[in-house]
Amino acid sequence: MKSKLIFLEIFCLLAFNASSISIEECQEMARNNYPAINKYHLVDESSEYNLSNVAKAYLPQISISISATYQSDVTKIPLDFSSIGLQGVEIPSLNKDQYNANVEVNQIIWDGGVIKAQKGVIDSDRSVSINKIDVELYAIKKQVSMLYFGIMLTDLQLRQNQIHKDNLRNNYERIQSYIDNGIANQSDLDVINVDILNAEQNRITYSSMRKAYIKMLSNFIGKSLDENVILDRPIGLSLDNAMIVKRPELNLFNAQIKNLKYQDKIIDAVIMPKLGMFVKGGYGRPGLNMLEPDFQLYYMAGLKLSWNIGNLYKKNNNKRLIKANIDIIENQKDVFMFNINQDSMNTLNLVNRYSKQLKNDDEIIALRTAIREMSVIKMSNGTISGADLVRDINAENAARQDRLIHEIELLQSIYNLKILKNN
Repeated sequence: MKSKLIFLEIFCLLAFNASSISIEECQEMARNNYPAINKYHLVDESSEYNLSNVAKAYLPQISISISATYQSDVTKIPLDFSSIGLQGVEIPSLNKDQYNANVEVNQIIWDGGVIKAQKGVIDSDRSVSINKIDVELYAIKKQVSMLYFGIMLTDLQLRQNQIHKDNLRNNYERIQSYIDNGIANQSDLDVINVDILNAEQNRITYSSMRKAYIKMLSNFIGKSLDENVILDRPIGLSLDNAMIVKRPELNLFNAQIKNLKYQDKIIDAVIMPKLGMFVKGGYGRPGLNMLEPDFQLYYMAGLKLSWNIGNLYKKNNNKRLIKANIDIIENQKDVFMFNINQDSMNTLNLVNRYSKQLKNDDEIIALRTAIREMSVIKMSNGTISGADLVRDINAENAARQDRLIHEIELLQSIYNLKILKNN
C-alpha cells in the first residue's frame, strides 16, 4: 500500500511538472521550423527586383556612341563651275576620315501595354511560387498528425497496460492465498506470473515507441519535448465542414492559370505599335551639314512610331498554346478534386466504421468484465484453473486495447479528413 502511495505521489508530481502541447501548436512550429519557410522572403525579394527592373522601362533610355571611320570614297557634287565662267568657285568635299560622338535619349510614351502585362506576369509568377511553398509546407501537417496521434495511442496503451498489470498482480496475490488454502496450485500462479512479465515487456515496447515518436516530433517542430509532455486532446473535431475544400493546391492551380492569362496579354501587347520620343545630340565631322568640313555640334528631336508586324505571324499559334496549357491545368484541377472526393468518401467510411466499433467495444468490455469477475468467483471455488482466469483477464484487456485503438483511429480519421480538405 505504501509503495502505491509513493507511485501515486511521483505520478502526480510528474503530471504537475509536465508541460502540455496541442496538435495545432506542433503543426505551426513544424511549419516555422521547416527549411522551406525561408523561401517566402526569397521569392518576395526576387519579385521586387523583377518589378523594379520592368518599371525602369518607363525611365528615359540613354545611349552613348562614339565612332571613327575611314571610307574609300565620299559623296561629291559633279559640277564644274569654271565651264560656265565661274572661276575660283569650289564645292567643298567631305573628308574620308569621319568622327562622331552621340548621346541619344529615348522615352516611351505608349508601349501597347507590354510593361503592364509583364508586371502581371511577375506578380503571378510570385503567386505561383508562394503557392508551391504552401503545398510543400502543407504536407507537414499529415506527418505531424501521424506522430501526434501515435504518441496519444501509446499514452493510452501505457495507461491500460498499467491497469492490466495491476489487475494481474491483484489476482496473483489472490491465487497465492488460494494456494495457501489448498484451492490452487503453483502452476496457476506461474501462468499469471508469465502474463505479468508479458505486460512488462509490452510496457517497454510502448515506452520505446513513445520515446521514438517524441524524438521525431521534436525534430519536426525544432523544439526538444520532455518525455513526460502531455498532448492535448484535439477539440472541436466535427464533420460540419466536411464538404469544404481549402487545399493550397487549388490556389496553385488558379495562380498558374492567372499567370498564363497574363502571358496571353503579352502576346496581344507585343503586336501593338509603339510610340516614343527621342532627343539626339552630338559632336563630329561631318555634322548635320554635310558640306561643312569642320567639326560641329548638332542635335535633333522628334517622335517615333514603330510597329513590328512580324509578331503577327506567331500570334495565333502562341495563343492556342496558352489555351492548351490552361486546359491542361484545368484538367489537373479536376483530377485533383476527383481524388480528394474519393479520399473523403473513404475517410468518412472509416469514421462511420470506427464509430460503430466503439459502440460495440463498450458492450464487449462490459461482457468481458462480467466474465472475468465470474472467473474470479469460479477460481475461488476451485472450479477453474489459473490459466482459465488469465485467459479471461487477457480477453478483457484485449477488448479494452481494441477500444483504445478504435478511439484514436476515430479521432485521427476525423482529423485526417480535416487535413485532407484543409479546413
